Amino acid sequence: MKILFGPYGSVLSSLGISSNALTVKRQGQLHGYRIAVELIARGYLNAGATMPTVNAFFLRTLLKEGFFELYKEMLSLNLEALLAALGDKNYGKIAICLGPANDCYQPLLAPDTAEAHLFAKRQYELCIEVLNRFGLSISDVVILHETIGTGREALGISQAAQSLNIPLIISFVVP
Repeated sequence: MKILFGPYGSVLSSLGISSNALTVKRQGQLHGYRIAVELIARGYLNAGATMPTVNAFFLRTLLKEGFFELYKEMLSLNLEALLAALGDKNYGKIAICLGPANDCYQPLLAPDTAEAHLFAKRQYELCIEVLNRFGLSISDVVILHETIGTGREALGISQAAQSLNIPLIISFVVP
């Protein structure tokens, strides 16, 4: 299986669009961002990707800063762009790529298990809300929680997923 995933941040920046959602919103770049994400998704599809992925990794900072509505708006833009790129093709499940609470390359900053559980559960609840807007459910997706730097954070994330019966894949950065 080839997963539709890649360097969204660097592609966005090469197009002159920030991967920082607050910057995108403040600079009125929402439309450009959405078009760029659709172009990126089409590129991966044209390259033979078989599992469409919504890259919401960069959106995690919105949750840390309490911007829940903007998180949902940006996740919706990403999902809308992906679905537009897919057109009428049925690829089965869609992956949603989420990131850790803090800087993934600094394990000392990782939250403890309880904090990670709360953060991930909030991410999942907001994802479910957005999926419902598009007539999708958690059974239509796989959550990719990537670049997790500690076992304690991975445990909290997996506990949150289990509490909501969410299919989950976790990748690690080994310190």
